Amino acid sequence: MNNIGNNRVSASLNPDDFNAIKQAIQEIRNRMPFLLGLTLEERKKLAKINRSNKLFVGDAIEVARKTPKYCRIT
Repeated sequence: MNNIGNNRVSASLNPDDFNAIKQAIQEIRNRMPFLLGLTLEERKKLAKINRSNKLFVGDAIEVARKTPKYCRIT
């Protein structure tokens, strides 16, 4: 990664916007109580995606997005 030290984003949020975003995120969490985090041990036990599988998954997601008629997400 040649540009890892090159910060191309220059942005800041004023305190009101920052607080509004934090409140919106909290509202999402409140409306989706079924979401839960994983412990470090649970994450370690999950299967890893190797390079070829990652490419396949990326392609599958792309096809699903391009053809919603056939790949309905519920």
